[in-house]
Amino acid sequence: MSIFGNIKNWFVKDEIVNEELKQFKNVGVQNKRKESEYGEGLENPLMASAGLITHQFYDKYLYQRLDTKIKKIEEYRRIASNAEISDVIEDAVIESTMADKDDQIFKLVIRDQKLEKNKNAIKNLENEFNELVYNRLKLNSKVQNYFEDYLIDGEIYLENIIDENNSKRGILYWKKLPTETMDFIYNYETGQIDAFIQYLRNSVSNIRSIEDARANKDVILFDLNQISYMNYGKFSPVDRTKTFGYLEKARKPFNQLNMLETSVIIYRLVRAPERFVFTIDVGNMPRDKGMQFVEKMKQKLSTKESFDPETGLLKKAVNVMSISENFFLPTSSSGRGSQVTTIGGNPSGFAELDDIYYFQKKLYKALKYPITRVQNTKENRSADSLFGGSSNFGEIPRDEVKWSVFLESQQDKFCRMLLHTFILHLDFKGFVKQYGLDEYSISISMNCPNSYKDQIEQKSLETKFNNYNMLVNNQEFSKSYLMKRYLDMDDD
Repeated sequence: MSIFGNIKNWFVKDEIVNEELKQFKNVGVQNKRKESEYGEGLENPLMASAGLITHQFYDKYLYQRLDTKIKKIEEYRRIASNAEISDVIEDAVIESTMADKDDQIFKLVIRDQKLEKNKNAIKNLENEFNELVYNRLKLNSKVQNYFEDYLIDGEIYLENIIDENNSKRGILYWKKLPTETMDFIYNYETGQIDAFIQYLRNSVSNIRSIEDARANKDVILFDLNQISYMNYGKFSPVDRTKTFGYLEKARKPFNQLNMLETSVIIYRLVRAPERFVFTIDVGNMPRDKGMQFVEKMKQKLSTKESFDPETGLLKKAVNVMSISENFFLPTSSSGRGSQVTTIGGNPSGFAELDDIYYFQKKLYKALKYPITRVQNTKENRSADSLFGGSSNFGEIPRDEVKWSVFLESQQDKFCRMLLHTFILHLDFKGFVKQYGLDEYSISISMNCPNSYKDQIEQKSLETKFNNYNMLVNNQEFSKSYLMKRYLDMDDD
């Protein structure tokens, strides 16, 4: 049970209002991240140039202005419901949270040389790490949900829950808070986050300081160490408090592709059906009478008499299915008469899709997804020729490497957030003071997103073995030298 759910004010001057707040006030490693570590900002075409005049259609359908955080998150979640984007997010989550052969996702790394020599300290830290990560936070089963929510919303807020009566038990578990209700108070002078806040009503806004948060009854104020927070690292160039998520760059190409696919369907339904052309012989009738005769034949061929059992009368109604019936039209001995011909529909609605492939390519590029994974074949077309990516067998595509680097950067952000929680947990239990720990003493790592590094290493080993086998029978080279040079062996 959270002990901070009803806290409205944290500190009044130097006095701590609630006793449990003392436990979060001076523990953990304080946030020393500089502004640059959160990203260099996202170039927003609607705000980058003051003289840019945007069209109403562009604002409404292609790149809508999102004035509030709730609208932004709703837009991200709408985009994430798309089948293709959902598959990309699913691949990112699965590859980022892969377990090793021991079913472990996270590993504790000791970086301090003095600490490495203390076996008792290492044993205690590893025990606390496994207890917190796998037993209390249950990250083996929950980390995928955290990653998915983070990639969709662009942020994640996790409350560190402790035992109010016995804080030495450390962090008990994480409580995920709704992203759309959360925000942070940013200090423009220090370039750091001062505190976190939660809005209880949608109408509340413009909370820029801790004093404003304390004065508002519809706002819950959280201490900096009480929340484990992670964002995508892209910010508005005009307001540092407005963050952008992973799906921000995909908004425009997604809307373009969605509109184009819809227009193709509409065109297919409207222009594809085959049509009849009725050439009615009007003889030498005057123009007016000829038009009347054509109208009469039109009604005759498109309507049908039917019996209405409710009224007991015959009625004439338009029969849509009459176009599939056979028509019998008289002709004169000279060959003159009415004719029925057809105009074929346009079948190219789904045949010429290069423009759709173009915007699909832009969408996958915006998501940083390897285009070589996308399979789109049509006659002589292939995924490689369509999307401009090809690789020989045994080679690692460049976009796969970029995708892995991207996933590793997201893993690094999650590990830094988890490290903050772990050090906080150790501080509650007294290990930070006992072993003199700080944020540089230890680190946390995750497994490599995919096997491309193993493939590179395997390729390198194959090359070394091939070179060794080619030169080992050459008497000009010493065998011991070749073993050291290509097999990485030493004198032992």
